[in-house]
Amino acid sequence: MSYRTSFIAFAAVLLMAGCQYKSENLDPTLEGFFPNDETAAKPAQLAELQAAAGARFDAMLHRQHFDGARLNSLGEEKLSLMLKDDNSPAPVLVYLNVDEKGKFTPARKDAVIAFLKDKGLAADQIQLEFGENPATRSPAARHLANQSKLEGAPTSGPGSVTSTTAGPDASGDPVSTGK
Repeated sequence: MSYRTSFIAFAAVLLMAGCQYKSENLDPTLEGFFPNDETAAKPAQLAELQAAAGARFDAMLHRQHFDGARLNSLGEEKLSLMLKDDNSPAPVLVYLNVDEKGKFTPARKDAVIAFLKDKGLAADQIQLEFGENPATRSPAARHLANQSKLEGAPTSGPGSVTSTTAGPDASGDPVSTGK
């Protein structure tokens, strides 16, 4: 069979297959075209769960979470996210990272307690502390020591984890060149 005959036979098959059009296969309402609400909500649910876990881990309210003595919408949202974290221990521990002796501090503390009580917590389920959350800080030395264990991390040469610039660090001590 020649090339031309093969092409004509292939075109005829395509034409016959293309004539199998049925109007009942078309859905002018586009029903079923878009994902249903349950499927579309999964990424949003995941993002909200991550935000709740992050808010609970951080557990700090700063000056920007208050308007004067009143808890603002940003602070309310953070506390609400903290309460949504289902892996959270009781009581709810909130760090007030504000001036402990400031003129608004007692009212801010009362505003946080009132908000949490309005959300259904009892007084014994709420714990407030002043200052930063110590769990959010860690010395860099431990992390830098483990950096060479990263998969595929070069151990020598330019760009390696042991290659650093010589000179004093922030404390004034000399820094090793890694050689």
